[in-house]
Formats: sequence, C-alpha cells, structure tokens
Amino acid sequence: MSRELLVAAVDHLVLTVADVESTCRFYGDVLGLERIESEPGRVALGFGSGKLNLHATNRLHHPVAGRAVPGSADLCFRTEQPIGTLLRRLNADGVPIVSGP
Repeated sequence: MSRELLVAAVDHLVLTVADVESTCRFYGDVLGLERIESEPGRVALGFGSGKLNLHATNRLHHPVAGRAVPGSADLCFRTEQPIGTLLRRLNADGVPIVSGP
C-alpha cells in the first residue's frame, strides 16, 4: 500500500553529548563541520543545508527527547503538508503528540 509522503526533508538532528567542546573538536577537525552559536551556550554544527544541534546532558534545551542521555539523538523533519493533514495522519496511526502545535 502506497501512502502519501509527509516528509520533505530533514531539518536538523539533535545529539545529546557529555562534552560539547570535544564533540565540536571532533566534528570540526575531522569532518570539517562549522561551529554555530545562536545564543550563549546553544551550539550547533553546520554542514551544507543541514546542522547538528548539540545538547549537553547538563544543559538541555527544550523541547527535549524523552531519554536524553549521551549518545542519544532525535531528529526534526520538514513537511510541506498542512498541519491538519499531518496531525490527522499521526492520530490515525496511533502516534501520540507529546508537544506540538
């Protein structure tokens, strides 16, 4: 059964890390990602049109994944669907909305 695609792109990925600075060194020095600070203490790593948001376990930013421990990740998708369409589909599939529109 073919279903309508709801995902248009990946917006960003959030990595929960024990040490933001060592994570930045690895991804910057080894992979060439660019450090981005949108506000003090809020660090991301950019590459092309994507980015990795870094959340230190001792300084999580909201919203937060249910089990934010070092090594865990969550991701954010982009959609071109109207929000009502998306919510109806998630509801029909039994996907709970923890936080949202």
